Amino acid sequence: MRNFIICCLFTVYGLPGHRAQSLTKQANQLLSSYQQQGQFDGAVLIARGDQVIYQHQFGMANRQFRVPISAITRFPVASISKLYAATLILALQQEGRLPIDSTVSR
Repeated sequence: MRNFIICCLFTVYGLPGHRAQSLTKQANQLLSSYQQQGQFDGAVLIARGDQVIYQHQFGMANRQFRVPISAITRFPVASISKLYAATLILALQQEGRLPIDSTVSR
């Protein structure tokens, strides 16, 4: 069985209050189901601008000592940040906002 520790940050735009409540219910049901099946351990934050719409933690940070994941749990992200940086750089390049041969100092 594969277990994942994932920290997710989603930015959601254009959600009126009633849709935000529906989103939190759906997110909680979906993520709880994954966690109960042993397919997800992590923290989820869904926000609209500066307003937090949904924040919840699922599973264990340390299974051996039965330490649950909390809002302040630190996750080892290793090299995943390189993937996000490359994706953002290429997106900016595609929009014409950043030449691909630019220096890091730009």
